[in-house]
Amino acid sequence: MAFAIRIYEKDSYICELIRQRLTHLYPDAYIVIPSSEPYSDISLQLARFSVTLYDQKQFDPDEIDDPKAIPLLNSYGIIDCMSIAAQLGSNSVNPGKCIPIGRTGITEVLIPFVYIAERERFITDYVKEDFSSDDIPVRLDLISRLRAPGEDCSGISGGNMTGLLNAIRSRSFAPDNILNFCNRDNNGFYTPGATSGYDDVYDAGVPACLKLITSARKFVSDGRSSSGALVVIEGFRTDDTIELTKDADKVVILLPGEDSAESLGACEFISGLKRRLDHGSLEVSYLDRLYPAGKDFTYEQAL
Repeated sequence: MAFAIRIYEKDSYICELIRQRLTHLYPDAYIVIPSSEPYSDISLQLARFSVTLYDQKQFDPDEIDDPKAIPLLNSYGIIDCMSIAAQLGSNSVNPGKCIPIGRTGITEVLIPFVYIAERERFITDYVKEDFSSDDIPVRLDLISRLRAPGEDCSGISGGNMTGLLNAIRSRSFAPDNILNFCNRDNNGFYTPGATSGYDDVYDAGVPACLKLITSARKFVSDGRSSSGALVVIEGFRTDDTIELTKDADKVVILLPGEDSAESLGACEFISGLKRRLDHGSLEVSYLDRLYPAGKDFTYEQAL
């Protein structure tokens, strides 16, 4: 007999997203929305036991008839289903009986040699899919402020990437502290946005940027949250770029066309990346293949 999960959330769209996530983690569970499902009592009767999740911004604990009910929102105001799964296993009426199917998020590095609009279109149309199952996809732009996406893409104005690069130097910095600097952008990524100054990323230096990438990798791979990290890297020296990608699970190079990949510099760069990657995969994408002539897009459409 399966167990049941009751969800108290007034937004039907969010309810459906949570149901999909939890169904993936607990294929045999009855997932019940009491406010919208007239036959929810039957599902509860069929279950061995039940656990309750509630949106603490919409409901007071006194309104929920379960003293062990688990809040949906974490300390950052985010619904993180992997963290909820951990609480289901430790705080339920049957501790240890709610064991989710685990997953580890990926750290993906994008190295684009194209215009800003083309880069952002590629992220929207292709890269975003790699993070579709993550509750907390993080995007870090290690690029010049001149190359930063528009405000409607970054979701923030104020240059919190500079603050993040300063904070990363502290010994007390924890991987999940990254979220303290992030807002959500139009693609669903949690991002600190652009830097305050044009060259703050390069002034911070490779060690700080490498520590930030390492922290992001630890955050997405510890299994406590359903998360992934996209790191966009531009403008560094070739050797430094290769160094920054060494721990990535996946590296994607975006070139304008196949002819540009045949140049001596591009061939040497790609070979150097292949040699340096410890365990990740390397992909090379060509813009002219993805967007053939006649299917071009304008800068305004990309933003």
